[in-house]
This record gives sequence, C-alpha cells and structure tokens, in this order.
Amino acid sequence: MVNDEKPKKPKLTKSQSRASRRERSAKKGKIKSSLISIGIILVAGLLILSLFSSGLTNLFDAFANNSSGDKPGIYIESPEGYESLVSPHLTSIDQTHPPYSSTPATSGWHYYQWARWGIHDKEVPEEILVHNLEHAGVVIYYNCPDGCEDLIKQLISVASDKRTGVLFEKVIIAPYSEMDRKIALVAWNYLDKFDVFEEARILKFLQAHVNSTNAPEPRGM
Repeated sequence: MVNDEKPKKPKLTKSQSRASRRERSAKKGKIKSSLISIGIILVAGLLILSLFSSGLTNLFDAFANNSSGDKPGIYIESPEGYESLVSPHLTSIDQTHPPYSSTPATSGWHYYQWARWGIHDKEVPEEILVHNLEHAGVVIYYNCPDGCEDLIKQLISVASDKRTGVLFEKVIIAPYSEMDRKIALVAWNYLDKFDVFEEARILKFLQAHVNSTNAPEPRGM
C-alpha cells in the first residue's frame, strides 16, 4: 500500500525562524538595491546620451558654418567660374584669367608656385599669393604711398612670436598699392580692411585663419 501523505516539514525553532526572516529580508533588500542601481544607471545613460547628441549637433553646426562668415573678416565668394582644386594652375604670372571677386584677392586662379613665407619689401603678384592662401596662409597687406615704417614694425611685431621674434608660420607681410585702405588681412575667402592698426583684431584673424580647414589645402607648405 502506497502512503500518499506528504512528509511534514520540520518545525523551526524561534531562533531559526528569526534567522529565516532575516535572510528573506536581506534578499529583498539586495533585489531592491539592484533595481535602484539599474534605474540610476539608465537615467544617467539617457542624460549622457542627450548631452552627447546635443554636443554632436553643435559640432556639426560649427563645421557647417565654417565657410559662412562666422570667422573674423568678411566672407568673399570665390570668383564665378573658378572651381577649387579643379581649375588648372596658371602657367605664367601674366596669363589672363577672369577677374577676382575682391581687392585684394581672397581666392581664385593662381600660379603653380607660391611665394616665400615672411616679409616682402616689394609687391608680390596676387596670382602668386593666392596660392599661399590656398595653403591656409594669411597675407597682411599695407598700403603706404608716403611710407610707414612704424606701421610695418607694428605689423611684424604682432605677427611674430614674442619669445623668439620669429614671424608666425604661413604669414606674409607685403605692400599692396591697389587697395583703398591702409591695412588688409587676407585669408582664403576672407578679407578684413581698415586704416588704423589694431593688435587684437589682427591676432584674432591670424588665430582663426592660419592653417584653417576652410582653405582647400591646409596641409600645404
């Protein structure tokens, strides 16, 4: 004959019952703590993701605005018919080409060689200097029909390393007699012209445009 009765559980003592309750309570506490931790991690993750997405949006916006006038100077469109890195180099300085879109020129057709970086005492053809601009350089022009030694010294000083006195890389200082202002700062697609020396204004332009990715060949020498 089979006995169908289930075996009875042994009766716990009072101390065993208290220990069992403490164990169950501890397990519930651990589960609760785990759920809280998971919730905190999820909320933190969502917050970080939100901030990261916002940061990416701002970063993309910054890149999108690089060529739309957010940099120092006035944004100048490239001449009509000129295509950067597509239009061929001029084979001679005197070779005819459509007119530039500004004076001094900020982009457009240029000679296949570029000018020496540094200080030039004589005017350098724009067809050469535009190639320097293509390499993300900056040209500082001055127009002084009656001479301006003090201004030239100021321009050299502001564009030089204060410790060594050496001119910053990818900077040219040269005279230019065809402009209507005394000073012109020129970068690829950007121009700033004025008559009175302003150190902060010049430094801001140099910092923004030397080696700028706005130029077609910022890695050029």
